[in-house]
Amino acid sequence: MGKYYVSAVATVALCILFSQASYSASWVESSHGGMSIRHPRGWNAVWEEAGVEVSQADNPTIWCAFSTFQWQGTAQQFINALLDHYRNELQDLRVLQKRRVSKKPDTYGVRFTYNADGIPMGSLVLATTEDRKNISTRSYAAPIKDYDKMKLVLIPILLSLKYEQVGKGRGAPPENLRSLVRCLGLPTATGK
Repeated sequence: MGKYYVSAVATVALCILFSQASYSASWVESSHGGMSIRHPRGWNAVWEEAGVEVSQADNPTIWCAFSTFQWQGTAQQFINALLDHYRNELQDLRVLQKRRVSKKPDTYGVRFTYNADGIPMGSLVLATTEDRKNISTRSYAAPIKDYDKMKLVLIPILLSLKYEQVGKGRGAPPENLRSLVRCLGLPTATGK
């Protein structure tokens, strides 16, 4: 576990360095309602009551999102319900992997492919619940041809999420980093 954790943290650091070096434009911070997220300049951040979606301005098929809402049940039950819904909504849905990411907090993830208007897409969704009454999700998607390159930008965007903690200043939820670091151990949508 120790070697894996060190390797995963090193991978996250490389993702952040690569993503910031791969865009000549600087990163900016977008905020709303006590939450903030960093993303490359020119990307769109759309805030809603439940969270935020960040997408590439010239290619909105490349996006990542964080949301939180009420849900009764486990993270695995949420992922199963989400996949049932997606089977009716997405063309050629193919689940590549489903697995528990952590027990505390209860985090479950799924990696899948689908077609969006004839474009083969890869996506990852992580669902987390601490009380089985509320769920938070982190997800990203990109065309399969760009998936490996774009996840090196999308993951650091999700890792940058911060919120105002009452009486504690700004910070990222501790489960944010653990869940996303662990998801880096999953193979990519292209199977590499």
